[in-house]
Amino acid sequence: MRAPLVVSENAPLVTPPSSPGTPGALSIRAFAFRPGTVAVPRNSLVRWTNDDATPHTVTARGGAFGSKPLAKGTSYRHRFTTPGRYRYFCALHPSMSATLVVR
Repeated sequence: MRAPLVVSENAPLVTPPSSPGTPGALSIRAFAFRPGTVAVPRNSLVRWTNDDATPHTVTARGGAFGSKPLAKGTSYRHRFTTPGRYRYFCALHPSMSATLVVR
């Protein structure tokens, strides 16, 4: 499976090249969410995997979704059924943040 495409704040939205029902794969590496901004179609199952030795969370601003602390090699999944822009961060390291756009 190929990784989702990165989109800038001013670029048109693009969707990850994955089949329906396949989780979009995002990573947490070097104290950053990768990619930092991504767009996915509605009903996408998105998976974040922690590739850092340090635990991290995936926590939506506003509380729409959130993980427990993820140890190295563990994942968190969430299905996005409502279109919108979801800003999220690591509750353990608040300087880590990213955006997921659901269309």
